[in-house]
Amino acid sequence: MTAGGPYDAPQAAADVIDLAESLGWQSFTWVAHSMSTVPALHLACCAPMRVERLVLIGPPPPGGGASPGLIEAAKRIAFGDDEERIKALQQMWGSRLSMSWISLKAQQWRESAEPQAVADYVDMFARDGVPDLGGTVEAPVIAIAGNEDPNELMRPGAVRAALQALCPRLTVRSIENCGHYPMQEAPPIFASLVERAVTGAFDRP
Repeated sequence: MTAGGPYDAPQAAADVIDLAESLGWQSFTWVAHSMSTVPALHLACCAPMRVERLVLIGPPPPGGGASPGLIEAAKRIAFGDDEERIKALQQMWGSRLSMSWISLKAQQWRESAEPQAVADYVDMFARDGVPDLGGTVEAPVIAIAGNEDPNELMRPGAVRAALQALCPRLTVRSIENCGHYPMQEAPPIFASLVERAVTGAFDRP
């Protein structure tokens, strides 16, 4: 698998295929969160025989299109220190979640992602979106979104509107009083939805 980029949707999708090959998987369900939903949709478009279904958690619009100012601000945060990242997360979540939570997310961010990768993936999900392959996603797509996601474009109604043309077999499930991290904000409900999704309970022709 690639360790040093490029950090874009085609390379991320290729890395997942490499991982599947190493595990002997001919097909699989991809559970993706936030910006990871972009390479997941890309792979489902360009290699439909490999993807049985997609479970997309808090997906951004597949067309990207964020404002240049927002993209540049996100990139500055990517290379910033913990204080800058905490300030950015505070602006995103306001007083809804505690400072302990925000500090934990900043720490996890720092420990798990290279700054250059974060900056390049900002371009991927906020500016470029899913590469135009001239088709749709054939597999069932289950989108899980929090009604309190700080980004209105990632709330259930907006997710449905953004994905329905690309994903004809789309099901959207919302979680009340939940933001962008349902796996941590509402674990039992989230786990139940994912279990039902990966076993095909939401599949429809």
